[in-house]
Amino acid sequence: MALSTKASLSDSRTVSAFEFLLGAALVIGHNVFHVVPNEVPILALLGVVSLRLRNGGVSAMGFKRPRSWARLLLIALAAAALRIVLGAIAGPADRRSVLGRATPTNA
Repeated sequence: MALSTKASLSDSRTVSAFEFLLGAALVIGHNVFHVVPNEVPILALLGVVSLRLRNGGVSAMGFKRPRSWARLLLIALAAAALRIVLGAIAGPADRRSVLGRATPTNA
């Protein structure tokens, strides 16, 4: 019995190895040899294509409707409030530490 293309892609170690090597080549091409302008959008696109071929959609990556919009908004508001509070705490401390250092203009 022949396996379908989608089933063989999702279980193929050869395809996984090829994806890994392609990703590694992109990162090394950007960071070491400077021949790839920016690897992040390319890797993101390849990841979405891979998930689409393997699992049939991007919901496997977490892109789906939330179960509760109210919970999602509550988490977003809590994250925004935490960001504001931590910025208010860390901002003055950071300014104090920067003022004590020698900079190129006053060195």
